[in-house]
Amino acid sequence: MIYRLNRMSYEFAQKLIKNYLIVIDRDRDRIDHKPSRTRRKAFFDSDGPVEYGKWHLGEEQTSRNEVSSASPSCSATSSGYIAAR
Repeated sequence: MIYRLNRMSYEFAQKLIKNYLIVIDRDRDRIDHKPSRTRRKAFFDSDGPVEYGKWHLGEEQTSRNEVSSASPSCSATSSGYIAAR
């Protein structure tokens, strides 16, 4: 599976990090504060797809041909999630 870095999300994450508005998750911490499907849908409906999209750093590619040199690829890891406070 190939992922492309979502530039808008990356820049949003950099602002959160720069302003110390992050929490580094360890092990299974993300499960404890992961929003429910209902809350995610409500956020999407109220704030729209652009705002919702800021929280997704990787975008899945359907084929290797979609990856360009301007969009570095990245792979998902099992730890190191970043969440806003």
